[in-house]
Amino acid sequence: MPQDTFLAEVGKALEAERWVVDGQFPAAVAAYAHTADCVIWVDPPLYLAWPRLLRRTLRRWIRREELYGGTRETFWTVVGPRSILWYALKVRAEQRRANHDLFVRLSGSDVRLIRFRGGDVRDLVGRIAR
Repeated sequence: MPQDTFLAEVGKALEAERWVVDGQFPAAVAAYAHTADCVIWVDPPLYLAWPRLLRRTLRRWIRREELYGGTRETFWTVVGPRSILWYALKVRAEQRRANHDLFVRLSGSDVRLIRFRGGDVRDLVGRIAR
């Protein structure tokens, strides 16, 4: 979908009274992050995140679980150059830098900023409730 169309669709969705957005499409973050009342950066340490991704990816491959669009993990999508495992390592620093820059940009605004580094989502829920 062309970026202008995508951004218009996101803008329409954000006209609702309440919404939650998940993802890091840079153009959408730049255009709409300031409209949020809270931005949560889920940033678990690599020693927590990567083994979880590995287990989930291997489980999907072994069980032949269907993914988006009817695709399934294959040996090559697990260990090959386009593997989500390698991708996660490759883009980690870039994503963390982008999230840090976003928090700096929003720090003087009314947007509540929460950076969550833990591994237990119950701890995150406790922080949001405060």
